[in-house]
Amino acid sequence: MISIKAIVSALFLVVPVVSARLVMPLPKQQAPFDQFSSGPPTLVELLTVQSSSSIFYDYLREIPQFSERIADRSVNTTLFVPSNKAVVALPRKPNQGPNLEGNINISEQEFDERSKLNVQRWVGAHIVPAAVSLSSGESYPTLHDDVFVKFKKVSSAHPEWKGYVVEPDTAIIGALEASNGVVYLIDGTITS
Repeated sequence: MISIKAIVSALFLVVPVVSARLVMPLPKQQAPFDQFSSGPPTLVELLTVQSSSSIFYDYLREIPQFSERIADRSVNTTLFVPSNKAVVALPRKPNQGPNLEGNINISEQEFDERSKLNVQRWVGAHIVPAAVSLSSGESYPTLHDDVFVKFKKVSSAHPEWKGYVVEPDTAIIGALEASNGVVYLIDGTITS
């Protein structure tokens, strides 16, 4: 007859052997953005993970031609992305547009069309359809017909973007490079 002590001793000998067979190396961790594409991330991939500017990205996604542009690796674009704090601080939200005088009665359809156009203008004022040089002294046209951006050097800083503001006085608070352009995070908004 086998004793209980012998059974328990046999179990402790078997368990380590069984568990040793189950140990397998963990797979290597993927580098950030490998799951999206090969190579550096696109502008859209950077904005997707940038929680401090998610409100701007939500507005941008409402405009298909802008969304397509920032996803296209073959088109260089510079974005000036307001922080969530800057968007929340606006006296009128981007979809509201300028304050119209008087009591205007419009249909719901016309209201929706105006809201979409207001968002398109506001977001477009933050997009330059080319690479920019902060130190060039040039004014760059945005995707809003009447809005240009220009930069002013306010200090000698490293990296270079820390020493510039978007005129008249909107500070650049961050910069992210993408395969198809640059995202400059700003602490204000560009007025249209």
